[in-house]
Amino acid sequence: MNQKAIRGLLLSLVVFDLLLVVWAFGFPRWWFVVFHGVQTVDDQSIALLQRCGANWFGFLIIQVVAYLKWREWPWLLVLVAGARLGDAFTDTTCLLVSPSRALLGILGFPLAGVGNIAAGLFLIRSYVSSLTSGGTLTQGDGS
Repeated sequence: MNQKAIRGLLLSLVVFDLLLVVWAFGFPRWWFVVFHGVQTVDDQSIALLQRCGANWFGFLIIQVVAYLKWREWPWLLVLVAGARLGDAFTDTTCLLVSPSRALLGILGFPLAGVGNIAAGLFLIRSYVSSLTSGGTLTQGDGS
């Protein structure tokens, strides 16, 4: 598998989850406006969003470590894949059970689920490829 693609994906996931954490803890009411189209939200809903924010912070830590060390410890790719796959259905579930939805939520939640599946499968495939190629991954655009 391509090291450049792996680095790019891991860096993208780090940035994405950093933005989610900042949004969940710094601007939780805005989250509900953007994704659910509601102006008023109760404290319990904010607490649940911030619980998700803590989970995204856990993803962020795993992904930062993987970004820095995956060449030495390729199994970190599988760890990140497990985190992404474990989160694959949460956004779609939120969309299905939420009493209110905004356009960005209707479009973004399913895309996030598909993106998590794609990222998880790519990282697992990359790890397996490293095993079958003697633990090495290609540098550039090859294989």
